[in-house]
Amino acid sequence: MSIRKSEINIPYANLLGLVFLAVVVAVLVPLFNWLWPKKGWESLTTILDVATDQIVHGMSLIEETLPSVPVFVFGVTGGSIFGIGAVVVIFVLLMIPHEFLHGLTWKLAAKGSWQDIKFGIMWKKLCTPYCHCEKPMQVRHFRLVLLMPLCVLGILPCMLSLCIGSPVLLAYGIVGIVAASGDIWMTWLLRNEDANTRIYDHPSAAGFFLFDTDEDFEEIKKELN
Repeated sequence: MSIRKSEINIPYANLLGLVFLAVVVAVLVPLFNWLWPKKGWESLTTILDVATDQIVHGMSLIEETLPSVPVFVFGVTGGSIFGIGAVVVIFVLLMIPHEFLHGLTWKLAAKGSWQDIKFGIMWKKLCTPYCHCEKPMQVRHFRLVLLMPLCVLGILPCMLSLCIGSPVLLAYGIVGIVAASGDIWMTWLLRNEDANTRIYDHPSAAGFFLFDTDEDFEEIKKELN
């Protein structure tokens, strides 16, 4: 029997995301400004400033009647309703499509149904959203599942932004790349694995099990139960 378990550390994955952020910004922002000097990064900061002013104004009206709510979700939000609203916006615009792409790719790769796909949030692990597939698959398919959000929500928007000169699209793509830091880490852990090796996603942690036989899979399910 050969069962191997791998799991990533979510706080460390977030730190890795900050490294990706620094590298991607250092490369793409100067390139964008060189390609589109009249639509430089400054235009994005102007848009964000206007949007932030409007959001803060609206939130201040709410906070006149409601007390500030201390929150620790995806980092310190500042203990205000504005901070909560910012987290919700980021979640809706990025994390939901991110996890949906995992689920859709899983459904197609594992040739299963939506009943096999589970979505949720790991509340005890920095409130991390997750998508889990109940069916095992081959490592080649698992890699595709891991990298699909990175390609669709990260790399593709960045490439399109360079083609059409959209700083907002560039910002979204950069955040999409950063959000995929954990997926990139897990793909790296699989770099030396045979593409035909069987793999099962961990249902309650950011990790997976590698195994060879149906008996191994039954043993994994017993361990998880």
